[in-house]
Amino acid sequence: MVQDIAECEFVDNLTVKGVHYPIEVYKLIRLREEGERATKLLQTDKQSFVLKELNFDYPTSGAKEREEMKKVLHTALGIIERAEKAEAAS
Repeated sequence: MVQDIAECEFVDNLTVKGVHYPIEVYKLIRLREEGERATKLLQTDKQSFVLKELNFDYPTSGAKEREEMKKVLHTALGIIERAEKAEAAS
């Protein structure tokens, strides 16, 4: 699956002439390094997500771990904000 090689973020569903179902559109965030696996902290699906338990202790966390946590939280907040905008527009 694409999730294994790329980090993507759901953008919207588009209606395309001649296609009788909505097409899901994703934004490519970045390609994963070889050997890098998808994060275990966040699983996303369209307009929803499952955020795994985060245990944060600044003195014992490394810079890479903190960056991963910030990225995961930023993605989750983006999903919430897009859902709120879509709800307000309808």
